[in-house]
Amino acid sequence: MDWARYAGLSAIVTLMSVDAAHRVHHQPGLYFGLVLVLESGLFGSFTALNFFHWFLFWELSLIPAFFLIKLGAAPSVALRNAVFRLHHGGKRGIARGVSGGVCRDPSMDFPHLTLLASTGELEQMVTAISVP
Repeated sequence: MDWARYAGLSAIVTLMSVDAAHRVHHQPGLYFGLVLVLESGLFGSFTALNFFHWFLFWELSLIPAFFLIKLGAAPSVALRNAVFRLHHGGKRGIARGVSGGVCRDPSMDFPHLTLLASTGELEQMVTAISVP
């Protein structure tokens, strides 16, 4: 039930960000709409039971994150782009690592992958595939 802790923590952090957003005077409707879509993507990625749905919700959370950063969370364009690239690059690394196991075992179910990880088979599957 780790997903429940992460979803709860995500909800608390979102509530704190909404509380701190009393300074948002430029397009507040857009800001709160993006926060809502971001929270939906986060909840979906924490509760997904297979890799496809997790990846879909992870991508859904990236889009509003980019626009929230663009709305003014970072003072310069270069810093905004660096923050987004860092977040997006982490996604690529996670996707490569998980897809290594998925290519060898196409079930894509997280409970099954957890079982493989507990027996040590998943590590062998991921390390057997060379990722460029």
